[in-house]
Amino acid sequence: MLASAALLAILFNAAFLRTDGIHFELTVSRPLAIGLFVLLALLNTYLVAKRFEVRRLREQLISSTLQNQVIEQQSMTDPLTEIYNRRSLDRLADSFISHARRRHSSLTFMMVDADRFKKINTRFGHLTGDFVLSEIAWILKSSVRASDAVVRYGGDEFLIILADTNAEGAETVTRRIHGKISEWNTGGTSRTF
Repeated sequence: MLASAALLAILFNAAFLRTDGIHFELTVSRPLAIGLFVLLALLNTYLVAKRFEVRRLREQLISSTLQNQVIEQQSMTDPLTEIYNRRSLDRLADSFISHARRRHSSLTFMMVDADRFKKINTRFGHLTGDFVLSEIAWILKSSVRASDAVVRYGGDEFLIILADTNAEGAETVTRRIHGKISEWNTGGTSRTF
């Protein structure tokens, strides 16, 4: 842009101050002036096109990165319950254990198993069973902190990882889960879709 402005200033002598000691005049043939204008226009067009190309490449890179993150998240999340799946357990456990070691803090693992879940599937069908599993996952997830993790370990088995939590803290979470299950059983609490 600076080169374009300087060239235009040279071509149009009206852009220069005419004072006592400084006078500059340039005579350029018409074909040369037209050629310079065309060259400037082409250069400007090229630079704008390159800027758009760089922007498009950046957007593609961001889109590709986001898609990869979504794919990774989907591979680590149970599609039915929308919580972590068993495949993510190794990575989660390593992360939580490392955190506990660094901070010299407690770490609690809780196993949750839905009693008589097979009877639900047999009596009411798998669609109802899927709904119940989804509700159990929601109850568990809403009973822990964001810094904790809930994993669908098996069909009706769940694992809760509680960071910085001792036995008393785990008992608090257990009471919270029992309270939410009681509310759910009486029809008082349900997820809104």
